[in-house]
Amino acid sequence: MLSIDPESKSNEFYIKVRKSMIKFESDDWTLYVVNHSRPIPLSLNNQVIRLLSDLGNSNGVFESIQTRCIDRKECWHPPAKCYLNPLDSVDQSVINENQQKYKNANNFRIRDKIPLPVNEARCLFGIADETGTLKPGECVIQYCSRENSSTSEKYIVSTVTKNPCLHPGDIRKLKVVYVPKLQSCIRDGIVFSSNGHRPSFNEMTRADLDGYQYWAYWDDEFQIEEVVKPLFYSLAKKTCVNQIKNELIVDHVLDTFRDTAPDIIANTHSVIADKHSDGTLSKECEECALLFARAIDARKTGENINLTSIMRLIDKYCQIYPEWMMKFGTPKMDPPSMSINEILHRKAQDA
Repeated sequence: MLSIDPESKSNEFYIKVRKSMIKFESDDWTLYVVNHSRPIPLSLNNQVIRLLSDLGNSNGVFESIQTRCIDRKECWHPPAKCYLNPLDSVDQSVINENQQKYKNANNFRIRDKIPLPVNEARCLFGIADETGTLKPGECVIQYCSRENSSTSEKYIVSTVTKNPCLHPGDIRKLKVVYVPKLQSCIRDGIVFSSNGHRPSFNEMTRADLDGYQYWAYWDDEFQIEEVVKPLFYSLAKKTCVNQIKNELIVDHVLDTFRDTAPDIIANTHSVIADKHSDGTLSKECEECALLFARAIDARKTGENINLTSIMRLIDKYCQIYPEWMMKFGTPKMDPPSMSINEILHRKAQDA
């Protein structure tokens, strides 16, 4: 992540790099920008819905949001000014066409995701407060459209997590505070405190702010009365290679494309959460969450994920899938699932 240092001087026009950010020596000093902060709308996906449900939010809250989404779809998509196009010279008709394609695609995805109002929630890039201003449990949120920016000058509470997330402890309640010097240097971002025994961003699936985007919701429909203790995600030992050859790079890319471990673990977790009386708070789901975090990082660490324990859980729980997971060709659950995911899925089908 590259951000502006609010305490930098006018003659400090260079990039500051931490020692931990240096991966290897190189003579190439070209700066490649692979992504950038911008207005990104937010949705409730099946994972977050299940976690928020297990944290005490009633079915009625989700059904109410989905009903408003179905009845007034145009209010749940970003306005035209939020469809930022890097080519400003593009004809307006092309932009309108792309916007309509986005809406149509989103309508099909309502079965899996419920769009949230853009003034209540956003997907934001996360950075750390290097100035040390923010206290533990505090954050700064800034979001904007093309024409103006919005910042919170009031002390409010935001529900924040990082997708994908499989454990209720990955969802944190943070106090949003107003710090002008931090807000003036970011656009469409969330700044986390770097103080405390364990920073908030690390509590969410051991995130390291390496280009991650965060799920941030600051309206009051979702309530978390009791925050669950976050899991401690152990670090995998990185695989070191003495000499990097072209063949090794090709093999790594191909292995990444073939890597199905995260999907297998996530699907197993979804079935267990649906069937187990403790949902995502069960020991089995916790086991999946811990291994899932390592599976996601395996592409960077080179760890070979052992799925033996997951296969044992698949044999026990995954012979029959709930209908909302849309695993065609498998027997239907009888009696059908009564989970919030199933309720919302059926309602979307009938819409």
